[in-house]
Amino acid sequence: MKKNRRIWVVSLILFVLSGVPVPYAFDRVVTLGRSDKWKSINRLENLKLIDGRQGFKDIILKDAEYTVSEDTDLLVHFNSEEPYDSSGHYRLSMLLSNSSKVSGGKGSSVTILSNRYKVYGSGSAAFFSERGGLGFIPERGSLFFPRTVWNDFTLEFWIYPAQLSDGEEILEWHDTLKTGSRFITQSLLCSVSDRRLRWNFRNFFHLPEGEGKFLGSVTLKGLTGLIPREWSHHLIRFDSKRGMLEYLVNGRIEDIQYATSTGEEGGDIYLPVTGEASSSPVVLGGNYTGFMDEVRFSRKKVERPRLKRYLNQSGKWISGIIDFKYSGTRLKRITAVYDQPEDSAIYFYYRLSDRAYMSNDLSGKWKRFVPGQRLPVSERGRYLQLRAELFPNGKRSLSPVLSEIHVFYEPDLPPAPPSSVYAEPGDRSITLYWEPVNEEDVAGYLVYYGDEPGNYLGVDSDKGKSPIDVGKVDHFTITGLVNGRLYSFAVVTYDSSKPPHRSAFSNEVTARPSEIYK
Repeated sequence: MKKNRRIWVVSLILFVLSGVPVPYAFDRVVTLGRSDKWKSINRLENLKLIDGRQGFKDIILKDAEYTVSEDTDLLVHFNSEEPYDSSGHYRLSMLLSNSSKVSGGKGSSVTILSNRYKVYGSGSAAFFSERGGLGFIPERGSLFFPRTVWNDFTLEFWIYPAQLSDGEEILEWHDTLKTGSRFITQSLLCSVSDRRLRWNFRNFFHLPEGEGKFLGSVTLKGLTGLIPREWSHHLIRFDSKRGMLEYLVNGRIEDIQYATSTGEEGGDIYLPVTGEASSSPVVLGGNYTGFMDEVRFSRKKVERPRLKRYLNQSGKWISGIIDFKYSGTRLKRITAVYDQPEDSAIYFYYRLSDRAYMSNDLSGKWKRFVPGQRLPVSERGRYLQLRAELFPNGKRSLSPVLSEIHVFYEPDLPPAPPSSVYAEPGDRSITLYWEPVNEEDVAGYLVYYGDEPGNYLGVDSDKGKSPIDVGKVDHFTITGLVNGRLYSFAVVTYDSSKPPHRSAFSNEVTARPSEIYK
């Protein structure tokens, strides 16, 4: 490798103060993360950036927050100050208090966004019984739009109750359905009773083949007493082929009822149908004190709800291409600042090449490495790409955290130009002499010439046009020149790298060949 390289003392001091391992004398460092803000990210799969160490960004796994699919009817994450339905089927139009309806709008929310108490995403909604709840108006195409006949469905949410007082209303919906010449009142109510949730469907299920035939009331109730100030998941689902309603708490079945003519499996199946009097809002937390998160309505029977914080899959981070500028650069080691709580894990990989065929990715296999360990001397190349794969712990409750990565490398710098170049004129020739460069990997020299200062585009010599590869020598005679013409010369060193690195131009010298030198 090259000698006489400058050591940047200021950089070393900064590394010491920042806690980053100090590079060796000829090492250079590329930092990803910290003040770099991970701007070199090429791909981020199942991962996200969060506020982390010392105000910089960390990379962690995305949580198992639902995303909108073709079966999603309503999905509210409570990640923003103004709650909204991600599916676009409902609009937040009314904010309901216990005494009256109040027009909604920014600044008039009856909820408070909490980023401390949450299940997924960046926040949850805090409800207070004296303030009322959130009303979502169904748009055309939604399940609760007037005169909609349902098939399979699932309603689910997470709650963190503060009190669990009897009569607290978690979810409610009321409407009126006209059948023949009469009107019947419909309702769906999920409320607290004896520290359990109680679901009641009143005139909600009807017999499609029998005009005006409704099930007066279908009620499901939990068996497990809930605990205040503890998150629990609640799900009610309907199988339209069997007429079966199931209520699950934290993934366990607590009650089963049948919307059938027999009240059990078998008989005529009743299907849900919504009223037609108005687009009545679905009200969340209308008389409830506590937190709520991840409310989802689906047009299918959800078999396996998400109850773990993280999915049973890894997340992948891939950097863009890091250009060391010089081929043959030695990759010495890669360190990282990261945390692996419990049995979570991060695997690290790299690939290195002297060629970058694509703008965003290198070709070749990924090589796994352990941060901090020295890499083989043979690891050389101009272009580097990094990858990290993050895995949750066994309970899928904790994520590893990646804060920063430091790449230590020693560039294969171009050699120095030759010194003490001078020219001796001859008849139709010029002989150049120079001091050879004392570096191990010098492979030879290129002689540049031309008939204008600084313009080395000469073509006169019978040795070839500029530049002429003269090999590893300390002098060279350029023949076939035009007598009387003033020529300018410079010499460049090249090394054994593939492709070779070239030095800067040596000092320029001039000379005029003449027949007087015969």
